[in-house]
Amino acid sequence: MARCSMRRRRLHETSSGAADGAARARVRQAARALLRPGLRAARTINVERLALALLLFALIPVAIHVDALATIAALNVLLWAMVAYETVFVYDERRYRLRHGLEIDIPGSGS
Repeated sequence: MARCSMRRRRLHETSSGAADGAARARVRQAARALLRPGLRAARTINVERLALALLLFALIPVAIHVDALATIAALNVLLWAMVAYETVFVYDERRYRLRHGLEIDIPGSGS
């Protein structure tokens, strides 16, 4: 334990103040980003992902009593089903329009 604190002290003494301050600011900014509510960059909640998360949370007691390989396989199937669903039904036309610079409709924008 003492060796670890000595290393930290040496690192702290040798680091420059400006670089240390910038690094701390970046760490604070990253921590704030992680602690924000579970909203995405668009400030919306993906209902499909939320439903899958709740389903997976509800299946934790079942996963405890099932073989580990079966649990991982079921998790894999459910996650790939979500990816397939989003690819086909959610992001089809909007993603194409966004990537090709066409006009897009933003859900919840009111226009």
